[in-house]
Amino acid sequence: MKINSYNTKEFLEFSKYSNQNVIKKYLFKYEEDGNSEFPIHLIKKESISFKRNIFAIATPILFCGPARPDFLKKVLNNLDEGISSGFIQSRVEKSDLETNGDNQFYYYVIQERNNYRLDLENDSKGYFETLKRDSKQRYKQIYKMNHKYNLIENSNCNKSIELFAELYTYNSMVNNFPKTYIFNNESWIKLLSSDSWKLYSLFYENKLVAACVLAQVDNSYDYSFMAFNTDHKDASRALIFFLRNHFNEIGASKYLYLGGGISETDSLADFKKSVGGKAVPFTRIKFMNKKIFNIEWEVAEKLLKGRWP
Repeated sequence: MKINSYNTKEFLEFSKYSNQNVIKKYLFKYEEDGNSEFPIHLIKKESISFKRNIFAIATPILFCGPARPDFLKKVLNNLDEGISSGFIQSRVEKSDLETNGDNQFYYYVIQERNNYRLDLENDSKGYFETLKRDSKQRYKQIYKMNHKYNLIENSNCNKSIELFAELYTYNSMVNNFPKTYIFNNESWIKLLSSDSWKLYSLFYENKLVAACVLAQVDNSYDYSFMAFNTDHKDASRALIFFLRNHFNEIGASKYLYLGGGISETDSLADFKKSVGGKAVPFTRIKFMNKKIFNIEWEVAEKLLKGRWP
């Protein structure tokens, strides 16, 4: 049975706060195959460009979209004709995406976003060689204190969730997170009530220094949310190092996806590369209904390459 933490009622409920214009949340399914569904938000908003209300669909936060290479044509051909436009962030690598040229109903553009990935089948020596020079030095220092660290999976402990939520809230205030990435303690408890979502906490001399919430997609994990104590040097690196080592030792997964940067070349992306992350270009599509908007491709293309929809 395939596992996908994003295709759960808990994630649909959790993600509803990521867009204030959401009027419905559901799993979009374009075939009977269980691997053809993914979470989607139906959004009603005013289009500034066209001065009218539009109904659009969008995948919620994170890399939660379709995983099958054939999703592009089949999704566009199975949409309700009243859907004016949309945005879909997939889990399909650019080299695997099946494209079929023009679509009868929609204009679309294909873009990509890097998701940085650690190979969990690499042994410790092999992993060490993937690190940037600075991270190698930091890894050595962290490893010297190995006996003082303790990584625990504590997804079912409300007190542990509360501690993570407090740390995450503090980080969100210091780093000025957008509203789409701010959640209260109750939201975290509900999300982690799903068996497919996991909380891992890292302690140093019995003090919480970092924690993360992981999603599982088949044989891989997504490093979806994390929080760390800013007073503990290299807490975020230590969490990734110990988490990677843990999964490597138990042989439970193939990859740990760290996500991307806020932009493709920012400091967050650089950090994920420095800890051994390999850039994997996941495709995303933006589309517009030809009949509803009744515009030429040149106009549509300009809109789609902007902040549409």
